[in-house]
Amino acid sequence: MSASTPSVTHRATRGCKAFDLAFVSGSTGAVPASFQRGRGVKSVSRLAAGKYKIFIERAGADIVGFESWVEQASFALTGACRGHIVDNHVADAVPYFTIQIVSGQSTNTDSGTTMGGPKAVDPTTGDVVKVKFEVKYSAGLA
Repeated sequence: MSASTPSVTHRATRGCKAFDLAFVSGSTGAVPASFQRGRGVKSVSRLAAGKYKIFIERAGADIVGFESWVEQASFALTGACRGHIVDNHVADAVPYFTIQIVSGQSTNTDSGTTMGGPKAVDPTTGDVVKVKFEVKYSAGLA
């Protein structure tokens, strides 16, 4: 995948629609200017370090499946590793959700006295950010 070809694909199952989103990060986690919209995804914008807001075209009942990871251009444990949902508004009039990309290394100190989870980080230039998610469009589905 080149920086000029961000992509979104989708597949539909009964009452749900699954999306595969991918883009090559620019410097400091920038979303490529060429990524404006795709099948079912209106836009992706960077909010802060490793935090992305993903707008979808059609409101749904909920997100029923989610996976996100980063294929690093050059491996570093402290680099961007995976993502998780921090804000879910897919049922709103303007549907979106927000993800946070984190490193593969926790924020624990060497002494082990400070506990913490992975650190929020930006993907670096050339990292491929991948997000798979499934939106449920029927409130009656389990």
